[in-house]
Amino acid sequence: MYKRFVVDHVNRQSGVNQGILGAAYRLSREEKLNGSAKLELDSHLEWLEDAFVTPEIFDKPENLKGVCWFKNSQVEIIDCVRTIVPLVEECGLAVTELTSASPGNIIYEDEFQIVAIPE
Repeated sequence: MYKRFVVDHVNRQSGVNQGILGAAYRLSREEKLNGSAKLELDSHLEWLEDAFVTPEIFDKPENLKGVCWFKNSQVEIIDCVRTIVPLVEECGLAVTELTSASPGNIIYEDEFQIVAIPE
């Protein structure tokens, strides 16, 4: 089983809802949060950057339709992402937690996540 957190915005490249981390990075860059909320978001994003790597496969245009799913075994990472949810929602984006046993055609896998092309 895999977990994915998405916002209510469709990503043009994948054709499915954007992942929460992409939205969180955008909100941080655009400084949509102020004060302690911005510091908290940035702190969680930094922790996640240290916890796992973004797959390099996204450097190839043909892989831009792929979306990331966390492996259910990555409880600490998933819990960290859950702490980001209210910060993203504070900026007006609805967040949905998805679970799937078959998220599409898997094009990448490591110990933390998979990248799949949605069906």
